[in-house]
Amino acid sequence: MTLGMLLFLLSTFHGQSYAQDSDSVTTVQAGDIAPFSGTLFSTTAAARLLIDLESSQELCEIRTSEALDVQEAETQYFIEIEKIRAESCEERSSQIIDLKNEHIDFLTTEMLKRRGPSTSAWYVGGILTGILATSVGVWAVSQANTAN
Repeated sequence: MTLGMLLFLLSTFHGQSYAQDSDSVTTVQAGDIAPFSGTLFSTTAAARLLIDLESSQELCEIRTSEALDVQEAETQYFIEIEKIRAESCEERSSQIIDLKNEHIDFLTTEMLKRRGPSTSAWYVGGILTGILATSVGVWAVSQANTAN
């Protein structure tokens, strides 16, 4: 009978002494049986808290990395757009300059085609015309004097 009672007591107290909730957190007050005052965590609750802290850190790093990647992609996108704008502007300016140069070449060619005699030809022609006019004038005056 003593053996039966002993087995009964051991099985009863054994179950109670080790029975814990899977995620239990117990507050310990002064005077309670514990080596310190504060909050006492079960192994599973402490493990869950540790996992939550580690996963929170990893989640924060993932979100930060994702935000950084998005920002880098947006920045690269805007840089590429500005490069394309600059290249387009340079190409347009180059085409305008080429067009203006072609127009200048055309006008120069047309000017040379329609150009009259050179300046020296006009100079020589003017002198010869002056000499001829003077000679005709002198001859006409001398003829008029001899006829009188």
